[in-house]
Amino acid sequence: MINFHNNELQDKNLQLENIVTYLLTTHLKNNKKQHSQSIDGKMDAISSFIHENLYEKLSLSNISEKFKIDKFKLIRQFKSSTGLTPLNYIIMHRLDKSKP
Repeated sequence: MINFHNNELQDKNLQLENIVTYLLTTHLKNNKKQHSQSIDGKMDAISSFIHENLYEKLSLSNISEKFKIDKFKLIRQFKSSTGLTPLNYIIMHRLDKSKP
């Protein structure tokens, strides 16, 4: 009888562990997705800012200050999002605009 209750208790604990694991995993995935969308949104805003100010004096410093992001983090996230560093992105789009 005691052995039966121990097995039942172990089964309940295992079920509870599975539920907690599922909930934590789901929460972490959703949190990561929201964070990724937030980064993509910020990079989209930076890209738009660059396009709107393409012929102004743009520097990594003034972009990072405007969007309140560390310069190195900006380079890393922008390159991850666009495939180019901010400077290369600016140069590429200035060259494209200058073509007839």
